[in-house]
Amino acid sequence: MNLARRSSFLATMSPLTVTEATAGLSLSSAHSANNHKLFENFSSHAKKKSHQNPWKIGGRNNSIYNPSRRSHYSYADGPGKHSPFSDEAAMERYSKRLQTWDERGFTVGIGGPVGSGKTALVLALIKRLASKTNTTTTTGEEYPPLAVVTNDIFTQEDAQFLWKNQDVLSSDYIKAVETGGCPHAAIREDVSANLTACEDLTRYLQKTKSKSAAGADAPSSSLPPLILCESGGDNLAANFSSELADLTLYVIDVAGGDKVPRKGGPGITQSDLLVINKIDLADAVGADLGVMRRDADRMRSSGSKEEEDGVAHSHDHDHNTAAPTSGPTVFASVKNETALDDIEEYILDKYRKAVALSSS
Repeated sequence: MNLARRSSFLATMSPLTVTEATAGLSLSSAHSANNHKLFENFSSHAKKKSHQNPWKIGGRNNSIYNPSRRSHYSYADGPGKHSPFSDEAAMERYSKRLQTWDERGFTVGIGGPVGSGKTALVLALIKRLASKTNTTTTTGEEYPPLAVVTNDIFTQEDAQFLWKNQDVLSSDYIKAVETGGCPHAAIREDVSANLTACEDLTRYLQKTKSKSAAGADAPSSSLPPLILCESGGDNLAANFSSELADLTLYVIDVAGGDKVPRKGGPGITQSDLLVINKIDLADAVGADLGVMRRDADRMRSSGSKEEEDGVAHSHDHDHNTAAPTSGPTVFASVKNETALDDIEEYILDKYRKAVALSSS
């Protein structure tokens, strides 16, 4: 309202109303002045804090320093003397495990967004691993018995897909969990349904150990089970609780665009192995695999200092004292069997080291 119209408006009002209106204007001015004073006090406080804070107030380098505050770059176990991707860090996790391997088999959590290829990867691993149960490698190492847990919200779609599309693992060893809600809740906040499924499968496999004369439908290996636990499709913030998964794989795909790795989130930054699937589609969708490699290494870096607009920035917000390293990333095409050997060997290597620790 301009000054002339405001004067005309006040002239038409009763004296009492004019007094109330002017009082309201004075009160509004007082609020404004008070807010301005509060802002000055906050700015002064922020300036003082900036001298104590290794990161500047506001802007790209985060907020007021607080070691207990976590960002999406943080690792679940907090500060430590080992790189979060090292064997030593994994052994520390295993030592805190509540169940023995014979109570719940070595559990591999496989997560990722909808349509990234998680179920296809699980199917490929079933065909490779289940057919080798009760056999040994060329170096005499035995292959473990295999079981699978799938997660869907309202159906058993993924489990049914696995039942129908392979003939090396009986449906008895593939258990479906219906989460009834967001998939991340069943692998992170309340893992009880998945824990129960893994424990049930482990007990079932233990019962078959004595059936040495049984065929492929009843694995007789003396080793603890290897359990693949596939999450329902979810967002980049979804990663497995360490209470459920002993090893985590996170699957994204090229069709989502080459920007996905740099979006971060616990699935990208904290998974033990990041699988970038469908590399055969890179040209079709205009994705640059070199950019994805660079960004994946950067986002999965622990402790490395990088220059961002001339400012050194660390992605290790937990102040890990270990030497900088980047978590492993595999570029794969599950459909074309590209890099499946690498993924299989990675899982078996981690499994064998974990089992060896428990027997030492």
